[in-house]
Amino acid sequence: MTRTWLDAAAEYGASHGASDSVIEALAAFAALDPRGGPPPPTEQACPGSFGAFAAALPDPALAAESIALLLAQDIDRPQADMLVRRTLTVDRILTERDDAVGRILGGALRHRLVGILARPERRVLRVRALADFYWSVASRERWRGTLAPTLRARVAALQWRSVHPGLSRGRIEGPTADGPAHINLLRVDPKVMGIRVVDTRRLDGAGSSLVEVAARYGALAAISGGFFLYSEPDIAPPERRHDPVGLLLSAGRVRSLPALRRGCLL
Repeated sequence: MTRTWLDAAAEYGASHGASDSVIEALAAFAALDPRGGPPPPTEQACPGSFGAFAAALPDPALAAESIALLLAQDIDRPQADMLVRRTLTVDRILTERDDAVGRILGGALRHRLVGILARPERRVLRVRALADFYWSVASRERWRGTLAPTLRARVAALQWRSVHPGLSRGRIEGPTADGPAHINLLRVDPKVMGIRVVDTRRLDGAGSSLVEVAARYGALAAISGGFFLYSEPDIAPPERRHDPVGLLLSAGRVRSLPALRRGCLL
């Protein structure tokens, strides 16, 4: 059996104390579509060390303009530039770790990026997901094995603060054994206060901040949106960029039909 780069990464991780979950994460993004489709290509052979394999991978920072132009074939240039910046930021964070986890994840990020860019299918969505995924894995590993409390323990210690009759706020913030957390929660008494979903695209126009919109409607608290079309390359009329794509129910009325297997807000 041919020794692949995944085998080399596993050997390197075992000899440098990287957790099994780091190695398991490397298998992601091999398949074009995790929900099905053609089998993924054979993983690249790696007869030498993982260090040599990773060192030979191209630095995405040196090809930032080329990557942006490639992504701009499917989305507008500002979005393409944003995705490139996001990916380069994660690549830099992994490089600056200067430890086994950073070297393994950094090498894997660059290798998977090359593979994604080489194929036109779902390229934009996969690049976006790639950066987010490796950032999440690295964040989780940052706190693994430390004395940071579990997320369950932070939830148990949550304290609510009344900000208005019928409205309380809680916040969970800081490191946990599962990674960093920054969670804001609202507890609303429906007998005292109502909750509304407002489509601000037509009423308020582009450029309004969430704070400005909340003040305009006299809201005591607000959260911006749910899932919506943004970087998808196949948006076609009557769908438009910024259209919601999850099931949205407000005041008993369907505001948006479920689409793209996304979340729901009722």
